Amino acid sequence: PIQDADQRLRQRDWTYQSGRQLHGEIAGEVIGLVGYGHISRTIAKCASAFGMHVHVVNRSKVPTSDLVEQSFDLNELQQFVSGVDYVVVALPHTPETEGLIDSKVFAAMRSNAYLCNVGRGPVVDEKALFDALKDGRIRGAAIDTWYVYPSATDTGPSPGVLPFETLSNLTMTPHMSG
Repeated sequence: PIQDADQRLRQRDWTYQSGRQLHGEIAGEVIGLVGYGHISRTIAKCASAFGMHVHVVNRSKVPTSDLVEQSFDLNELQQFVSGVDYVVVALPHTPETEGLIDSKVFAAMRSNAYLCNVGRGPVVDEKALFDALKDGRIRGAAIDTWYVYPSATDTGPSPGVLPFETLSNLTMTPHMSG
């Protein structure tokens, strides 16, 4: 929208003028952080500065504070996602986290939820993610960490087994969010 707003204003088109409500505001929205390591703590600070409510799900409950309004442990994951607008996954890939965000978790999400994965691809079940986006069960996703990466023998693979590039409600980046 920024580039479009710039081009429109150059033509004296004020479509994006504040107050016309062409988009929502993040102030007052609930961001849910899956994991609470250094990346999520930084996101919590930024989100809080923009007036977002911060909820966290972690191996162990995180004390509530000026930044964290609600905390859940991982066995409350479905309850956690049912109460947030944005789900940010920032977990390492371990045997315990592989496929943690599965079809049950997507089914518990709000239909307007947006998923962002900056942790590791396999933490989010590939088929469950693809199906949730394809079927419109969630509003959208931004994925930076994937299931397939370039190798010496294949320097340009598809980032997954499924055709993510066909989904219009997905923003794809090649593991560059750092």
